[in-house]
This record gives sequence, C-alpha cells and structure tokens, in this order.
Amino acid sequence: MRTGRRGPVPLTLSGLRRAALAGMIGLLASSVAAQTVSISAEEARAGLRQAMADGRLDVAEPLAQAILRRTPQDYAAHAALSQIALQRGDVVLADRAARQAVAHARSPRDRFEAALLRARVTEQADGPLAGVAAMYWTRRAAELAPHPAYRSAAVGELQRIRGEARLQLNLGVSVSPSSNVNNGSRETYIELPGWGGLAWLLSPQSRALSGWVAEATVSGRYRLAESPVSARYVRFAAQQRKVRLSGASRRLLDDWRAWQVAAGNAPPPDPDYDFAAVEAGVQQIMVLGKGQAAFGATLGHNWFGGRDLSDYLRLDAQLEQAVAPGVMLFGTAQAERQWRKGAADPVVDTLTLQAGAVRHLESGARLRLSLGARHTEAASLDTRHKALMGRIGWEPATPMAGVRIETSLGIEGRRYDPSMLAPQGRRDLRLDAGVSVTFQKLDYMGFAPMVDLRASRNASNVKLYDGRDLGIAFGIRSVF
Repeated sequence: MRTGRRGPVPLTLSGLRRAALAGMIGLLASSVAAQTVSISAEEARAGLRQAMADGRLDVAEPLAQAILRRTPQDYAAHAALSQIALQRGDVVLADRAARQAVAHARSPRDRFEAALLRARVTEQADGPLAGVAAMYWTRRAAELAPHPAYRSAAVGELQRIRGEARLQLNLGVSVSPSSNVNNGSRETYIELPGWGGLAWLLSPQSRALSGWVAEATVSGRYRLAESPVSARYVRFAAQQRKVRLSGASRRLLDDWRAWQVAAGNAPPPDPDYDFAAVEAGVQQIMVLGKGQAAFGATLGHNWFGGRDLSDYLRLDAQLEQAVAPGVMLFGTAQAERQWRKGAADPVVDTLTLQAGAVRHLESGARLRLSLGARHTEAASLDTRHKALMGRIGWEPATPMAGVRIETSLGIEGRRYDPSMLAPQGRRDLRLDAGVSVTFQKLDYMGFAPMVDLRASRNASNVKLYDGRDLGIAFGIRSVF
C-alpha cells in the first residue's frame, strides 16, 4: 500500500536524498540489536516510507513503533504496522492497526488507502462474513477515492473479492404506486355465457384496486466446495411485499361492505394482499468449454394475506455457451411442484422451458432475446393451462449523461380448458413493457437510485381476467 501523502503516485526518492535514506536504513537495520540511533520525526517518516517500499519489514516495524510513541495518531505508522502484521499472517494485529489507520486518516488519499487496507485485512479474517465485510470496505474506498483512477482500482478489487468470497449477498428495496395491486379485472360486470346476457356484478376484491406496494428482498449463496471446473453452493432467498390500498380503493371496499350489511349479509373481511416467501436449496455449477452448466434444487414456502399459501419444490437446469465473439446462447429448464394450503387444486405441477441468445453489438449495446413454453397441470380449470412467451431486452453500451437505461418487451399467450365462464376455452394474451433508469452519478458506495416504469395489459375472452396495470417503482441498485 502506498503511504505517501502527496500526489497520485508513491513517494520516490532519488540522488543524494535516496542514498542518504538507504544509508540510514542500513544503519537502522544494524542498530536494531546493537545500538540506539537518534533521528528526527521527519527522518523517521521518510525512512518508514522507504523501508516499506524496499520490503524491509525488520526496519519498518521499529520505525513505525517509534513514530507512534511520539505521535499516537500517525496514520502512516498504523497503516505500516497493519501491512507488516498482515504479511506475517497475524490478522488480529493487522485488523487492530487497520482500525487505527481508518480512525486517524485525514487526507482524501489516506482515507481511501485506509478503507482499502481494511478490505484486504477483513478478507483474510475467519468466518463466513469476511468476504461481505471486505466488499463493504472496498465500496467505502470507492466512495472515498480522490481520483477516478483510484475508484477504478477499488471497483476492480471489489470484483475480485466478490468472485473469491464464499458468501455472496444481494439486497433489494423498492416502493411502487400501482393501478392494480391485486391483479384484478378492469371490468365492473361480466356476462355469464349461456344465461341470455345475464351480467354479474364483480366485488371490489375481484376488480383492479390501486395502491402502493413496498417490497424488500434478500438472496445469496454460500460456496461449499470448488475446483477449477466446478463449484457447489447453498443458495437462499427471502421476500416480503406489503400492500397499502389507496383512498379510492378503501372507499370502494367500505361502500361494498355497507351494501352487504344493508342486504342482510355478513360483512366481508378486509382484503389482505401482503405476500412473503422464503426458500433454500443447493446448486452445482460446472465449466463446459466456453460456457457453463448449472443444476439446482430448491425448497420453499410462501404466505399470502398472513396465511400459509403453499410449499414448493423446484428443480432447475441452465446452460450457457459462447458460440461466437459477442454471442452467447442459453437455455433453461424448470420443474416445480406446489402443495397449496386449503385450495381447490392442492397440487400444482409446472414445467417451463426457455431458450435464447445474448448479443453484444458493435456499438457495445447488449441485446437479449428469449422464447419459452410453460405447461401447468392442476385440478382447477382456472389454474391448468399452456403458455408460450417471448421477451426482448436492450441495454445501451454506456450511460447517457450518467443515466443507465434498460428496456424490455414481453408477450405471453395462454390457453385454458373449457369452463363455465369460457365454454370454448379461455384465451389470454398478456403484453408488458418496462424501462429501468439508474442514476449512476448519484451513487453512494456504488448504490444508486433507480426508477422502473412498467405497463402491462392482459386481454382475455373472459372479462373477469381482462386487466391492465400501470406502475412506477423507486428503488436502489448496485452500479458495480
């Protein structure tokens, strides 16, 4: 680590001054066990810098200790002792000295170097969170970087640590107003087939309700074992979604409740659209030529409205393969079984297949295309269906005015078996579009605000399922 306090490069000495320092270091080395030499504070600091540059730990250590006896708040001496302890494998002592270096760093460069030193020390500590702590300190260093070159160095260090860390965590938080928080119908009445045009009034719970959605997610994986061509992980995830209805939706529900009571019916309970889920599983990744294959199994449980919704088991396989410069093909297969609690279809089986390509264009932009099919088997006619889907995504090569933009378009067609509401079979066509905007110049420690704009439309020959949703989500994402 560089300990000089001026300029963007390490302090270098030449000519007579360098020769004098070299002579002083030689004298200090011989005097460690033989005699006491008196030097000025400035000479001690210059000698410490030169000894660290030359790798003379036997000289640097007593110099740093001598400096601290006179000036306990000296940043460079604490940083040097931390480096020396780290090279000797004493992580505890290295961490103690690195903490002192962080506490006493004053200049922008010193604060940057102290944060990077903490990252390197914590990376060597025992425990599953060592890598996570090291990534925090590299992000801190990137935030404190006094020059873009230093920031790039910190980002490179972060990416290296992330690739080597046993534990990797991903956090997500977003808040979104939505015109349809319950995936309800946009219709007020639906006609009953075969009943001569008789219409049925939909309850507010079946109609689209507006409101706010707040969501928090955490996911990660822990590496159990690895070799040059494979790695095995434990993976986990948790999600919590809270829904708050708008004033207009609340009034609609209150009017419906009053009407039911006036008609002599029991008042319907307040709807609860909160959702939560937890899952854990294992994953095996293998290198295959210019690509990789991954296989996994996951067990999970979820809740809806505060009540148990389902347990599920999911098996998945993924394959990625580079076939040409800038072109990668991929394919996924997923089989899932749900055990639903108290539902008309207690067991639901779903098989999903997808394939696609990612192309890096000459401009540097990235284009992603995928096609897929899904088959869902269940006792309920409202659940059992077959689907075909496609999606295209585009991301420009570089941010525009510090703003990173990603766009996507999706289409999905579903076919259901004949039912009472659809004697000829229900047909759904869902279209969705999204734009994600990340304000990279407003980041803090690599986390920047983002805005997701989305719109979806589900056209169905059964008006109960005919709906649309417009929403905007505000969140935070990592930019490196």
